[in-house]
Amino acid sequence: MSVVSFDLDETLVTCSEPRERSFEHVRSELDASVPLPAVEAYRTAFREALEGRLPDRAADGPVRRAAFESAFEAVGASVTDSTVEAFADAYRRRRLDRLAPMDGAPGLLGDLSGKRRVLVVTNGPADLQREKLRRTTLARSVDAMAVAGRCGVQKPDPELFRVAIERAGATTSGSVHVGDSRSDVEGARAAGLDPILLDTEGRAPPEWLPDGVPVCRSLASVRRTIRDHARGGHSFSE
Repeated sequence: MSVVSFDLDETLVTCSEPRERSFEHVRSELDASVPLPAVEAYRTAFREALEGRLPDRAADGPVRRAAFESAFEAVGASVTDSTVEAFADAYRRRRLDRLAPMDGAPGLLGDLSGKRRVLVVTNGPADLQREKLRRTTLARSVDAMAVAGRCGVQKPDPELFRVAIERAGATTSGSVHVGDSRSDVEGARAAGLDPILLDTEGRAPPEWLPDGVPVCRSLASVRRTIRDHARGGHSFSE
């Protein structure tokens, strides 16, 4: 059976609150005197902390604490280890509390269930990514999952896709992957899946996007594109 594989963050799930607002909320709860870290500094530090722990398993707690420690240092803030830990834990709770399925995600996965193998291929710590699926109740429609923090490799490495496909007992023939980033497109192509780029912000197609890769503005559009792909029986680029 062929598969439809999905990225997780900003493809199937999203947080309803901007990160800046989450930072402000956590600071107001814990210590109003703590300087706010910069969002991009935190995101960069989170990626680097995850990458630095691969190919070993990477749990969310240590990765997140390391990211906040680096982000606080970037703004010249001297904070205690206990403050970093409390900030990281409170931020995780806040983001999960504000988590929701992307518009159309439950219906799309429900429609695919039983017809195609539904996979999730995602970077990030395994415990965090699995909790996101559980909280949004999307886990019930997912046949298999491959997470960088558990598998030891991350997108665009095609091995992460191959792990998910093997776990589902499926093949790449006639299969597609939906994601919102360059690593999704490049990793899927390298693994033998036809990629679909999801861009809900309506930006111009990026220069790096290969010819023939469809760009969808919503999961409703993704649903139609997957249906057309199945009917056509060939890759988008042919």
